[in-house]
Amino acid sequence: MHWRLCDVVDRLAIDPRTGLVFIDEYGHRRDYTFAEIAAYSTRYAAVLRAFGIRQGDRVYVCVATSAKCVFTLLALQRLGAQAILDEDAAAGAAAVIANRKYRERVDAVRGRYSADARYLIIGEECEGWARLDTLAHVAPAGPSSAPTDVDEDSLRTARDQAHEQLGAFSTDVAWCALQTEDDLWFERAIVQPWLCGCATVISSGAFDPRERLDLVRELDVTILLQRADDYHAELALPEPASFKMPRLRRCMLLGEGCNELLQSQWIERFGVPVTPAIPCAKA
Repeated sequence: MHWRLCDVVDRLAIDPRTGLVFIDEYGHRRDYTFAEIAAYSTRYAAVLRAFGIRQGDRVYVCVATSAKCVFTLLALQRLGAQAILDEDAAAGAAAVIANRKYRERVDAVRGRYSADARYLIIGEECEGWARLDTLAHVAPAGPSSAPTDVDEDSLRTARDQAHEQLGAFSTDVAWCALQTEDDLWFERAIVQPWLCGCATVISSGAFDPRERLDLVRELDVTILLQRADDYHAELALPEPASFKMPRLRRCMLLGEGCNELLQSQWIERFGVPVTPAIPCAKA
């Protein structure tokens, strides 16, 4: 790949539009403009570089779905480091970045990583870990890495593929219900929407069908990606008239289960067809 998502974000940062909406486990919402995303990821990169993370380093990122996880992944791109999201591929990593949800799991297998691995945590103070997000708030705001040459043809191809797979435009708001533990989370929830120039929604809360449909309406979501079980749970809700979502125009099904019954019931109740998501490869 001859382009980086952080470069795409930097280009979008000249526009004051929202790029990311994060809903935490308590239902609290935080919107980030593309300019804020670029600034935060630059600060995170400065901290990671200060901890000795360099181009080519393999870094295991074991963090729950959050805006800070996104900033971290973009920061590693800025440094030319390789983010590892799959635990099975993390052996020998030069650094580990985790949050409280996964810290104990990492501590139990520290022998799997490099003998001089650095350990950074998001969201809490903990012995044996440096707190990445706290340090990022005081890191310099200047460039953390030299600008890279972007292969414009390769980037254009990637954008065309994202438009084909997601069907989004800059005015859309996309919500992919995958979590960081899911395969293709980063590609589906972050990369594709931003290649299309649109805002994306991520949530760390447990799935509640009524709450999700309420948020789809409140956030003016236009493109929704879910698994079959989520669609069925939402169909089972009473009072269909209370779930009008005027801006929702496309519903995509992740994985298996897109049968004719689901499609007919969903379009009858909500007026939007459900179509299978086009397969894609990892970013």
